[in-house]
Amino acid sequence: MLINKRAIIVVSMLLTGCIGLFSILQKKDVQVVQQPVELTAKEYPQEFCLAQNIYHEARGSTLADRAAVADVTLNRVNHDKFPKTICGVVKQAKHDKNGNPVKNKCQFSWYCDGKKKRINEEAAWADAKQLAWDIVHNRTYRGITEGATHYHTAKIKPYWRKAFTQVAQIGAHIYYKPKA
Repeated sequence: MLINKRAIIVVSMLLTGCIGLFSILQKKDVQVVQQPVELTAKEYPQEFCLAQNIYHEARGSTLADRAAVADVTLNRVNHDKFPKTICGVVKQAKHDKNGNPVKNKCQFSWYCDGKKKRINEEAAWADAKQLAWDIVHNRTYRGITEGATHYHTAKIKPYWRKAFTQVAQIGAHIYYKPKA
């Protein structure tokens, strides 16, 4: 499998904590937009949806893996076959006649697994909100998955993976992009 050298370097830098310097070198003339004191669903719904996805999909994983989950979500927003908003992508699911997501029939398993969606780990939630803000507003870590639109945990082997090109394994997930 061919993996781009830049992707390996970026992932290595993420894992070693050097990405801050890499980002500064890449964005010399970019003004950094600071996250508001409290990122709420009412005031910042798209960022909030992305933070929820990061938290529920990759909480406890590496920074690189959390950034990759966020990158895939945004790649889907920019892809023809997915909804055009972050919340639309995160909440994409088959719905029953009452408008509720059907169990295990959605793009991100946490959204329709039938479990309560509680935020129990405040530090992980704060990190997810900061990452969501940074990737949306400052493009931090944007492109880490090289266009991947799909991923799964390394513990499983879904049937659909063969229809895509594997990009990389980052943390607990394996990432894929559409075949050229």
